Amino acid sequence: MSDIAALKQRYPLAFGPTPGQRAVRWGIGIAVVMTFDTSGSMAGAPLAAAKAAALGLLPLMGPEDQAAVVAFGSTVTTVQGFTSDKAALEAAV
Repeated sequence: MSDIAALKQRYPLAFGPTPGQRAVRWGIGIAVVMTFDTSGSMAGAPLAAAKAAALGLLPLMGPEDQAAVVAFGSTVTTVQGFTSDKAALEAAV
């Protein structure tokens, strides 16, 4: 068995859930802050890709999971505080 396989077997949550699994092993949800660089260097395709990735996370969230949305450029703005409301998160992204 490789060192990585042994570590995954001993500490499965340290490596996160595999695709299609949710992190509910301990009966608690996860909290994620989705941050977006809104400076000029991210304009166009890079920002669109970041938003698409964030939107891809939403369907994977379970009812016990929460996320927040923060934008930063010359200032930092909390667009959406922690919530499990996927529609609110989608609107914030």
